[in-house]
Amino acid sequence: MFQADKTCDKWSASKSKKALIEYSIGYLYLHDGNHYHIMKPSKIGKNEYRITLQGHGILCNGVWNIYW
Repeated sequence: MFQADKTCDKWSASKSKKALIEYSIGYLYLHDGNHYHIMKPSKIGKNEYRITLQGHGILCNGVWNIYW
């Protein structure tokens, strides 16, 4: 993944070295929000759907508040 900083833009990130993260069913993947990221294209058959969920969380007073 590309580590973003305040001097970088999406164009620079798109031209940088990339990493592929292999996902496994049943696992949750987290990142710190400082990386530009995209989904890899996939083959979707007729009458099939690709659904992705994005969630957010904040630690407040020792309690994680998580929402989708």
